[in-house]
Amino acid sequence: MKKSRAARLNLVILLLFLLPLISIGFKLAYYKDTLFGKPIAKERLVVSQKFRTERNSRDTTNLLLPSQSSHQRISNEHIQSSAASFSVKELNSQRCLKINPHSRRQAISYSYEYRGKAIKYELDPTLYYNEKRNTLLKDFLFRAFYESNGDQMTFEGKLKAESVPYRVVCGYDAIEEEPKLKKWIEVLVSDTWVPFDIPKGLFAEKPASYVDLGPVDAFSYKEPDSLHTKITKSIYLNPELIEDGLSVPMTFLFFAEIFTLNDMPLNILAIILLTPLAAMLITIFRNAIGIQTFGTFLPMLIAMSFLSTGFFLGAALFIIVIAVTGVFHFPLGKLGLLTLPKLAIILTIVEGVFLFLIYLGFKWDIALLLKTSLFPVVILTFATERFIKTTTDKGYGPAIILALKTLLVSSFCFVIYKSIVFAYMFMVFPELFFCVIAINLSLGTWIGLRMSEVVRFRSLEKA
Repeated sequence: MKKSRAARLNLVILLLFLLPLISIGFKLAYYKDTLFGKPIAKERLVVSQKFRTERNSRDTTNLLLPSQSSHQRISNEHIQSSAASFSVKELNSQRCLKINPHSRRQAISYSYEYRGKAIKYELDPTLYYNEKRNTLLKDFLFRAFYESNGDQMTFEGKLKAESVPYRVVCGYDAIEEEPKLKKWIEVLVSDTWVPFDIPKGLFAEKPASYVDLGPVDAFSYKEPDSLHTKITKSIYLNPELIEDGLSVPMTFLFFAEIFTLNDMPLNILAIILLTPLAAMLITIFRNAIGIQTFGTFLPMLIAMSFLSTGFFLGAALFIIVIAVTGVFHFPLGKLGLLTLPKLAIILTIVEGVFLFLIYLGFKWDIALLLKTSLFPVVILTFATERFIKTTTDKGYGPAIILALKTLLVSSFCFVIYKSIVFAYMFMVFPELFFCVIAINLSLGTWIGLRMSEVVRFRSLEKA
């Protein structure tokens, strides 16, 4: 009876592996170029700017904002202020964030996603800038460019001396992580502003990394003294690949279209799709390798919280939670308190520590500490409760080791959730869910030694 049941289960597992592989092979044979003809992931830049204004300020503070153009695309703009005394002003196609005079200190943050396109201009070799003197504009610009020896003021002086129309433009170079405001010159050539960055040696070209804020003479502009600009890179799923793949049958790419049309972040869809894979990974760690953790799927929840804070900050906060819990659990245990009130007190202390870290982040302008607020409180509750229970049952040593094992498994789950490739593969090949079920069925019938047990009893085998 047991043999026939095992045979039927093995047949089910075989079919759950075989049928999806046949379907995947069919898609690769007929739709490979459609599904994988373009890069799966693309890179985008996120520009974040923060500054503070002083109390009783009588002056208007201005911050130049980028505009849409053939060179750059700006999206997902967010402006936040501790007070509502700001407005976006437009003048001559130039955008500016205007902070009005105020009586109390303000903190302003502005962020946006930037995508640039490199542009190289071809100058008309027959175009004159001074017909009376029979002087070609391209020849003059070449000569002035190379005679300036990398000095922008010299180049600007030559343009001014010959009455060539030009303007000074400011912006940032997104290659730098914390860029400073830079300036370059644009010359008017046949109703087109052509850029020249003399110090960088760029003649009639603008790199994709240049964030253009427009001409500085559009406003009497002075950048805020406390302004801090940071540019980070993020990877996202190629929307062109999703659009092309919608024509392929038996995929989940239409879910990506639903999320996009409803302004829902695709990382939520990725979490939904990859949770079965993360759960399978935890099962492998527990049943096949023998690594125990706090709770069954708590590492999965911790990994989700890392998506908000980043891995290193999230891991540090998890360690802080465990450390604070361990320090205060001992004296509270001496008071003979019941478990739930003791847990509530420790959670209150942990929250106080987090609020203190947020205050330090604001006081010393440390953006990393301000992200502490993103760490979900629910995860803290689970982690604290499990640590206290393990400490009560087994002691501090085993509880700390179990916490480190939980962090290890959480890091592997974080890699899964962070992977755009995994998310895209499950969108394109939803048949992989059947393979995940088949692996879980195989793990469910596992009766052999775990890898940790093999290492543990190796000495007995030799004896």
